Amino acid sequence: MVNAHLLGAPTLPAHARYTGVVYQGLDYSTLPSALMTTAKRSIIVLSGLAGLVRLTDPLPDYRAPMDASLESLGKLATFWKPFISPVLQRAAKKEVVVDLLTQVHRSALEPVGDNWFTVDLLHAEVRGGHAAKFAKGRLARWLLEHEITELRRWKFDGWTARTR
Repeated sequence: MVNAHLLGAPTLPAHARYTGVVYQGLDYSTLPSALMTTAKRSIIVLSGLAGLVRLTDPLPDYRAPMDASLESLGKLATFWKPFISPVLQRAAKKEVVVDLLTQVHRSALEPVGDNWFTVDLLHAEVRGGHAAKFAKGRLARWLLEHEITELRRWKFDGWTARTR
């Protein structure tokens, strides 16, 4: 059981711990060093275990999806919401926040402000799944490489981004 022994368990930085399809699309290990520095500073991950996580934060091997319910805490998204939302709302007052989250993760926060951009990916032929997750990773990488004002110009393998 993965979560049985989290205290004292070996850790990896989040950029190495998270290896799913989104992170394959980001392809962090191939970023030029200046963009790695930017990614470490600017990418925030919502974690069912730890709340808000930077790519350098150490994490044990765990399974705690945001939509999981724990007997003593309830749904993790609901538990984290009062902690996560204020932090991200303060950030959005000073800088641009680009929300590439899934619906489950979005339920853990309340977006506000003119600097908050919720991004949905659109494709004429594909709905969600691994292709959409990979495209989100590609978009995250593209955002590191380009000015945020160019977001509407992003295209990848038939995918486009819509902000709201």
